[in-house]
Parts: sequence; structure tokens; C-alpha cells
Amino acid sequence: MADTHLDAARPAVSVLILTYNQEGSIARAIESVLGQKTDFPFEIVIGEDGSADGTRAVCEQYARQHPQIITLLPSAPNKGIVRNYFDAFRAAKGTYISDCAGDDCWVDSSRMQMQKDFMDSHPDVAIHFGAWRNVDMGGLPVDYGLPMYAYQEGIADGRSVLERFITHRLPIVLSTALYRRKLLAEALEATPGMIENEAFGCEDLPVCAALLNSGSAACSPTVMLDYNVGNPDSITAATNRHRAFEFHFRALDCRLRLAQFYGVELKGMEPYLREQVRYMLSLAWQLRDRSLARRVANLVREHRLPHDLKSRLLMLLYR
Repeated sequence: MADTHLDAARPAVSVLILTYNQEGSIARAIESVLGQKTDFPFEIVIGEDGSADGTRAVCEQYARQHPQIITLLPSAPNKGIVRNYFDAFRAAKGTYISDCAGDDCWVDSSRMQMQKDFMDSHPDVAIHFGAWRNVDMGGLPVDYGLPMYAYQEGIADGRSVLERFITHRLPIVLSTALYRRKLLAEALEATPGMIENEAFGCEDLPVCAALLNSGSAACSPTVMLDYNVGNPDSITAATNRHRAFEFHFRALDCRLRLAQFYGVELKGMEPYLREQVRYMLSLAWQLRDRSLARRVANLVREHRLPHDLKSRLLMLLYR
């Protein structure tokens, strides 16, 4: 979309694009946001996190071509996803925030307009999110063991959604969401350690939790995102077992600490907890790494996590 649909006015929406070593997909991600059809100004803030490939050169090219829309954050040594996200957030000027990972792709050119119009007419709603589909590196749909969640249109009490979100009964992909920047800024000021925490190893879980705790939530059955599950360099990729362990361990630890902070009971989360404990112990066993198994055992003891016989045996073997 040409820059002529924007002017020098304050952007209504800021889209954060975080990228690291995604030379082959970052252009598609940027194009999918530039292709949004809106009657309001928006901006794109790109946080390129010290890539070792040609990702930054691609981002620089787009920033030169669309100076009225795109802000590329200054080059810096690799900061990690948490610092990169919040650096981009603080650089954003929009009333609303959305994001797109550098290996994902927005698939509905009207989603930003639809979400912004909805939020404008529902001032009590803190976050609006939608459905997604899992795709491989070629953009083909794949079965990744996660449903796309064809949500029903509607507004729900944020607290009820928060409980289902933290207990993994209602996944939310942040790249499908639009939320109020002011609400997250206020939460960051009040409880920074529960949102911008590098120990969590992620930004999406604490951001969604803080927003759901701040107001109502709305969802749409519209598929808004191609979520890339086929990138071998992704932090969630299972091909690197050490990275897979760290991702799942930190995500589980984050969920448990968020549940404790927001007073969410873990009831209904037992199947997920057993599965995660078993998976992480299996990774530790495959890697023959006693220290990883001990970390899982400590987490089980600290939070009194449910676990099955196989997990108990693995923890005994590594004691």
C-alpha cells in the first residue's frame, strides 16, 4: 500500500515487528502489514535483534522505502526477545498496539481496520484477538497438534479469560491481537517485574495476562495470522533439544508465577502440567543432562505440580 494513505498525524496503531535471523521471511511479514487497508494512519516499529544474516539489510531497505511508516530501531548487540519487545513498545506512538513476528504473516488485509473500529466502539475492551493457522516455511497449513481456535465473536470478562489463558485452556497468539497501549504502559509502571522479566524468556504470556487483568476481552473467529511452526531457527523449534527445553521450562515457570501473582487456581491445568513435566524430563534424559532434570524436579516441588509415574521414575534416576 502506498504511503499516500498516511499523513503526519499521530498513528492510531503501532505494529511491532520483532525479528532475528529471519532473512528469508522478514519481507513477507513486513509486506503483510504494509498491505493493510485502513482509513487511519499507522506505523511499523521494527526491532531487529542483532541478526547474523541479512535480516537487517532487508529491514533497512524497507525503512528507506517507507520512511513515513517504518521506524527501524538502532542496531545493537542481541538483546533477546523480552528487551527487544519492550524497546519497540516504548518507541511506539500509537493508541493501539499490534505485532507480527518476523517469520509470521498477517493474512487478512482488513484485520487492523476491523479491530481498531471494534476497540473504538468498545472502550471497556483491553484486548481483541482472533484465530490463526499453523503453517510451514512455505506457507502451507500443517497439523502441529494445536487447534486454530475458531473463536466465537463476543466480549467476555477479562478475568474469566485470564484464568483460561493462564491454565492453557484458551491459547492466545499475541500476533492476532490489538490492545490499548495505555493499559500495558500503566501495568508496566505498577508491576514491571511481572511483565518485562527476562527470566520469563517470553513477552506474550505476561503481556496478555496484564491486559486481561485490566479490562474486558473480545475475540473474533476470523483467521488473522499464518503462524510459522516450521522455522528450524525458531526458539520454539524442537530440533535443538537444549533450546526446546529452555523454551518449555521458562514458559511453564512463567505461567506458574503469573497464576500465583494474579490468584489463578491451577485446577483444570493438570493434564497440561503432567504433559510438560514429562516432556522436559524426557528431553533431559535424551540429553543425559542431570542439571536439567534437577531444575524440573525443583519446579515440581516448588509448585507441587502433578506428575505421572514415568516422570517420578526419571526424577528418581537423576536424583
